[in-house]
Amino acid sequence: MMSKVYTAATNKDFTYPDMCNILNFVKERSQKVFINRNTIQQRNEARKEKFANDRKELSGFDFDKELVSYKSKAPEQIRKDLFWPSFGELLRDFDVIVKCIACHAFAKKSARGLCGVCSFYVDAGLWERIVNDKYIPKGLQPNLPEIEKLIPFAAKKIFGFENFREGQAEAIMAYLSGKDTFVSLKTGGGKTLCYALSAICFEGLTIIFSPLKALMDDQKV
Repeated sequence: MMSKVYTAATNKDFTYPDMCNILNFVKERSQKVFINRNTIQQRNEARKEKFANDRKELSGFDFDKELVSYKSKAPEQIRKDLFWPSFGELLRDFDVIVKCIACHAFAKKSARGLCGVCSFYVDAGLWERIVNDKYIPKGLQPNLPEIEKLIPFAAKKIFGFENFREGQAEAIMAYLSGKDTFVSLKTGGGKTLCYALSAICFEGLTIIFSPLKALMDDQKV
């Protein structure tokens, strides 16, 4: 198919080196698909084993015993969004039992009952971005930080990243500054964060067109 398209466009046939390069590319791609399938299968087996062990541990837990006392550390942990009950690890999907009290879409991730996105909007002073206009945060609305500080704050607050990979911060900054932005990164280079974080910080609507479906088809087990 590729050869026909090339011939129709240039009235020439592929040279021998070109054919060798194409065959090598196809071979490498097939090898990567095979490796990806094995990796996914191993990961699924590991998850299956982990879930089985978690269920086994939970079935043998004595719920009549006294739980660990939180004492004076609890208020400080709640203020820092670090509070986690001692029985949280023993209840399956504990962190998603209650949805975010603001957007009612994502799982709550803080003691305030907010998901990562809504928690970021509250702390960054972007209260108007919260989709539920009936939710009113407590306290005074903080001033919106400068874009240079807003981007790393969002990365840490929502995604838990302390640092950016090469090119990510520059791409997000360019997009949020209203510039036409083209980003070319290898697989696993962090393209998703570029448009995900940009969409969260962007004032308007962001529409994503992604060819991920083709990649998913290649990785089917």
